[in-house]
Amino acid sequence: MVFPALVGLVAIAGVLMSRTDLRLAEAAYLGARMRQLISMLGAALALLVLTTAARWQAIGTLPGGESAPKVVILMWGSAYAVVLAVLYIPAYQQWAAETGRLISDEVRRQIPDDQSLRGTAGYRTAEMSLTRELNVRLGVGGALASFQGSFAMLAPVIAGAIASLFGG
Repeated sequence: MVFPALVGLVAIAGVLMSRTDLRLAEAAYLGARMRQLISMLGAALALLVLTTAARWQAIGTLPGGESAPKVVILMWGSAYAVVLAVLYIPAYQQWAAETGRLISDEVRRQIPDDQSLRGTAGYRTAEMSLTRELNVRLGVGGALASFQGSFAMLAPVIAGAIASLFGG
């Protein structure tokens, strides 16, 4: 489950780097898939932390066995969170930059630079509200701005904290 999600995330980053003719609908699709992949990765790595903690706890119950300290479990989850951040944040930033450019193009297409409109081009109310709406709909605004992205990134740490609470 982890390997296909990693491959998918790297493939999305590759598509973003290589395609210069991306359309807004394609960027929206890639963004949605990227969020699904990071959620899947977060869940899989959280389960990996929980199963590792359970395994260490089971070893501790054996005669002569010693379980890992709670700090090690937290560090294990933190290490996975760092790996997720290293993979997801650059891909997200690349997607957000390309999507932002496509949104600007779409706003210019829908609201032409008409001299009869009052205000500075790019800062008119209609342009700003359309830009804001498209940004919200497509999820542009920060890799950790959404609950989904934040929780997916922190899931291994949360799992480590839960495992250390119930560990012996």
